[in-house]
Amino acid sequence: MLKGSLRVKSCQQGNLVVHAATRGGRAGRVPAARTGSRKQASRSQSFRRLRAAETNQEAGTGAGDWETWAPDGEGQDGAIYTVSLPKPIGVSIARGNDGRCYVSRVDPTRGTIDPRVQPGDKLLRVSQSFGEETWEALNYGQVAYAIRTRNGDVFFELQSRGGDMSIFEKKKVDDSTAEMFKAERNGGNYGIGTKELQQRNYIAAQETARERRELFDDGLEKFKGGDHENAILDWENVLGLEPANYMGDDFSKVSQIYQVAAYNIACAYAKMGQVDPGLEALEQALRSGFSDYDKCRNDPNLSNLRTSQNFRPLMDKFDEPIINMDAINAVKGLFGFGK
Repeated sequence: MLKGSLRVKSCQQGNLVVHAATRGGRAGRVPAARTGSRKQASRSQSFRRLRAAETNQEAGTGAGDWETWAPDGEGQDGAIYTVSLPKPIGVSIARGNDGRCYVSRVDPTRGTIDPRVQPGDKLLRVSQSFGEETWEALNYGQVAYAIRTRNGDVFFELQSRGGDMSIFEKKKVDDSTAEMFKAERNGGNYGIGTKELQQRNYIAAQETARERRELFDDGLEKFKGGDHENAILDWENVLGLEPANYMGDDFSKVSQIYQVAAYNIACAYAKMGQVDPGLEALEQALRSGFSDYDKCRNDPNLSNLRTSQNFRPLMDKFDEPIINMDAINAVKGLFGFGK
């Protein structure tokens, strides 16, 4: 397992403490949706939104204020539907800019899909690792954990959003502010509006970086204490907070903390004896740019993964072995060696 500086340090063993159900939301069951209660909830939500809008107007808060910005279509209820997908699944889930979980990609080459599932749809509930219980999809880390460790088909309850992907975009500024910035740029001036926007973006980026580092460090402490499951939840949330269109100083498109967190997730699954989720997490780390291949092959935390027949082919996809065993075996067969 690795710290953020990529220095290797062995982790202490400890007792596993499971508190996963308290991290994401209320538990439920896979059964079919209750249409009547949803309609009633929808009417209640509409009333609350209307009352909130009236309250904002009374307080002098304009709907275009950046503090109260919401994605286009936010609050507009779409059709709610359920799907059950055999693993592996070709539906990817990502964290929206409101902190909730949404479909980011539908790729039939990666696994099972359902034609009703579209990018931008909101995830409401997800099946737990075992049985028919479901979790309310409030925490990205818990959702990612539930999908990886699901024993059986993955159940989703989703809300259609008509292909609207604005939930993954950065927050917008109101029209008046945008016009001010445009006028400044056209005039070749560096005014108060431009400076304010830059400061706002900088503060937001620093806050996200601080939150990711705290989650990463919390995961380290939990891992060292033997709480591998909750360490995974923290590190999955680190992945979920990866900035869109990230570009590092070395022109890398994935941040170092993402790469290390993904690797540490693989270590945690391995310590729990969950080989398949561990290999999936390790592949995610390698695809993101993690390239300490010697560490992968020798880290004691990954020992359970190395017992799998799928470990070596996975590593060979990213790190060409010095000795090509297939070629050696072919030569042995040609000359009758070993017979």
